[in-house]
Formats: sequence, C-alpha cells, structure tokens
Amino acid sequence: MSFRVEFKVPGLAKEVARLRNLKAALRRRVIRSAVRKSVSVVNKLAKAGVKVRYGLLRRALGVRVKVYPSGVVIGVVNARPGHRQQIGKRTHDPRFYAHLVERGAKPHGYKTRRGTHRGAKAQPFLAPAIAAGTPRIQQIFTDEINAALSKS
Repeated sequence: MSFRVEFKVPGLAKEVARLRNLKAALRRRVIRSAVRKSVSVVNKLAKAGVKVRYGLLRRALGVRVKVYPSGVVIGVVNARPGHRQQIGKRTHDPRFYAHLVERGAKPHGYKTRRGTHRGAKAQPFLAPAIAAGTPRIQQIFTDEINAALSKS
C-alpha cells in the first residue's frame, strides 16, 4: 500500500525558471539530478527519524526518481520491495505498514486475541524529514542550476 506526503519547496519555481534557455534534454537532466540529490537528503533524514522495532522499515526506505515525457520530474521516498522478513510466526513487509507508522490508525472494532483493536499512535518520520530538509533542498537546487548555467 502506498501513501503520499506531498510538499512544495518555496522559491524553486524561480530557480527552475532560470533554466528556460537550456535545451530540453539538458534541463531535464539538471532537474532530475537536483531532485535525486534532494530526495536522498529527505531519505537520510527519514531513516534517522523512523522509530525502530525490527529495523525493517529503516532498511526498506529508498529513493526513486521518475521523469515523465512532459518534463515533470517526481522524487519518491518509499518502502522498497524485497525487505519482507519472517519474525516469529508472522511475516512483516514494510511496504504494507509504513503508512500506519507515519499516520497511525484509529481504534476500530476488529477483534483480536486481546480484545478490540485499540489503534496505533502516529510516529511520523517522513513529514518531519521533509520539514527539516527544506533549506538543504533549496540549496541543492540552487547549486545544481548554477553549475549547469556556468557550463553552458
């Protein structure tokens, strides 16, 4: 299951607008590089902030960058596949519980061996990582764009 924590970094539109004079392929490469570096910063901060029970979620967090034909570049921090592990009698896969750690779960009437499900308190790791990494993200974009403009 996937979930989204979307954000916009103020001031990036002006920085990206400085690339209008470059060729489309070069512009896309510069933006993709800046997004990859920025998302890596968020990933490191998220890994540092995630609460550890078994360590699976921390190990599973990874970065992916997608460039669409329209030129839109998306950076993703998510729990990657392949980190499923058997612990006791249960199989744990961070892809299926990362959203519950980030946002928590409301109490509901599902019956368990201990009674009804009490819910789970949210332990956000991604939203604080984004908030803490915003100044560094702005700096990365500025540096990447300045480097590209100085080369061209």
